[in-house]
Amino acid sequence: KPAVSSEVYLLLSDYYFDKMNNKRKGEEYLLLSEKVAPKSPEILYAIATRYLSINEKVKGYNYLLKVEKPNNSEVVARLFVVSVDLGKAKEEVKYGTLLKKLAKINNTNLGTLLYNSDNLKGAEKYYKLGLKEKNAEANLGLAYVEAAKGNKALAIKYAEAAHKAKVQGAETILNELKLMK
Repeated sequence: KPAVSSEVYLLLSDYYFDKMNNKRKGEEYLLLSEKVAPKSPEILYAIATRYLSINEKVKGYNYLLKVEKPNNSEVVARLFVVSVDLGKAKEEVKYGTLLKKLAKINNTNLGTLLYNSDNLKGAEKYYKLGLKEKNAEANLGLAYVEAAKGNKALAIKYAEAAHKAKVQGAETILNELKLMK
């Protein structure tokens, strides 16, 4: 009888996680997928993202670490975000620094990555580092963070600073913030 590929097991795990809401069975198929291809960076990465998608951050993080040679900016970006989420300060610095080199980005970009991953505290930290680097776009990021936190006055202050520095998108958020109640 033909062998089942690790990709089929991944599809089955998705089915059980997403459609059947059966975490135990979904995890069983993830482990079978790894058993078939234990050294495949693609499969290990796929397993990591499955765990992260169901908010199993520690398991997802551990699988990301198994992906050999994390010189891929997508893998490093996920390692950075999850390191921040898990409060792993040393790893946060390590992967943040590596990601800045690999993707040629700055602290403001790291802030946006964290903001898009729903980590307002981490986003705020990196946007403030961006301000220290004199990056005007960090003001726009901080406007979004403060708006999300419900701090309208502070959000407007940051949006006005971004608008004054002619940051793209600043005028739009400034107008939206002024319309907020």
